[in-house]
Amino acid sequence: KIITEAGVRIRLATSYDSPSGYARGADDEAGAGNGGGAFFNPRMRCNRAFVCASLAALVESRDPTSGPLDCLDGFSASGAMALQWKTRLVSKIRVLAVDRCPSAMSALEANCELNGVHWRRVRPHEVAEQFSTDCGSGKLKILTALEQVNSVIETCPFDFIHLDPFGSPAGNIESALRHLRNGGLLSVTCTDLASLLGQQPRVAMRNYGAVLMRVRCAPELGARTLLAFVAACAARCNKSIRPVYCLSAPRFLLACVRVERGARRADDCLARSVGRLAHCRVCQQQRPATSGSIGGDNAGCGCGDDAEGGGAVAVLGPVWLGDLFESDFIKRMARHLLGSAESDSLLASEDKILLKMLLEESQCLSRSTDSLEVSMPPFQPMLYISPKWLRLSGVDLPRLEQLIEILRSSGHAASRTHFDLTAVRTSASIQACRDLILQHSTAAILNHNNTTDAASLTSSMDS
Repeated sequence: KIITEAGVRIRLATSYDSPSGYARGADDEAGAGNGGGAFFNPRMRCNRAFVCASLAALVESRDPTSGPLDCLDGFSASGAMALQWKTRLVSKIRVLAVDRCPSAMSALEANCELNGVHWRRVRPHEVAEQFSTDCGSGKLKILTALEQVNSVIETCPFDFIHLDPFGSPAGNIESALRHLRNGGLLSVTCTDLASLLGQQPRVAMRNYGAVLMRVRCAPELGARTLLAFVAACAARCNKSIRPVYCLSAPRFLLACVRVERGARRADDCLARSVGRLAHCRVCQQQRPATSGSIGGDNAGCGCGDDAEGGGAVAVLGPVWLGDLFESDFIKRMARHLLGSAESDSLLASEDKILLKMLLEESQCLSRSTDSLEVSMPPFQPMLYISPKWLRLSGVDLPRLEQLIEILRSSGHAASRTHFDLTAVRTSASIQACRDLILQHSTAAILNHNNTTDAASLTSSMDS
């Protein structure tokens, strides 16, 4: 079976969408469970599109006279992602596609030939030499390596690395950061959502060293947990990180960070942007924890000890407390994601709403007009519009768009969020939101009563 995605043709095995066997080992028997080919998930097209656009935006931001960027696809499988990179950016990048499974590597190289892309299989010690000789020429060529990704990363520095293993990427992140050039991008796809969303707290502690629990804002909390882990790994390499975007989807969590060299920057990154989070289990208010202790006032809501079985506040993390988005970078990505024509678009039509929400969230305006922009405080909670959360029984809650206008007109930053379609990202606290909704509801009732009274008076005068 041959499919086409973003202009790249991929030949698939019978059981191409099942990772059974492929994830277990590096021999042909392990790959046999996959029908003798490589794993390919068509439902991950959105992920591949955003990663490709990230690389394109990085290339666009670099000086063209500095030469091609060295890029690594760490778990290439069918080669769909590496081929999208090379066919779109051609001589602007040099690509190394790595996989440990022989059947996947054979499928990758066959897909290269299917798309008219030359390939050359190399050993780890040959990567730097081959990059410097003929991979920067105008012709389409990809280097391939049948190796464990960590053994290949250590052979030469890279400008862009993408990691998408089956499960947690925790074992590969530090090695990737250590060999990423200054100003380079690390892109990480996580599919171990059960641990990052707090459903398996022991696994979260084992893989990421973080205390997590089930909370309503779990997707964003998972993204911030991953970023805190990446920041800690970078600090051990005397480097700092700056997120350019995080993307949460039903099947994956994608984080892309810019890496900068310097021990002082690493210290500042940890001190300013990584910490623990006080989370109130009663009202869901959150704020950076001032200490490791659990207390009724740590979340700033005053709920005290109302929670069942003990204190209301749980201290979670460590998590990333800084910004999640670089608005200008996402705008550059959007141009590549949408393309100049429908046929040139990386994104499927159903995923374009996700990009629109990500753009709005990254800007998070405080007014209806686009001319006024407000910077968000270091960490902002998700506000879920629910009578149970806001304790506003008997009050008609406004629609999300209406609530955003109420918050913006009151001087708060507010926008929809892609992390949850029923949530609003805002600089206002839970209590402030509750008060504003009550004020709006009261004003609406008074306005309705005044209108009714005026109508009755007019009717009486007419009669």
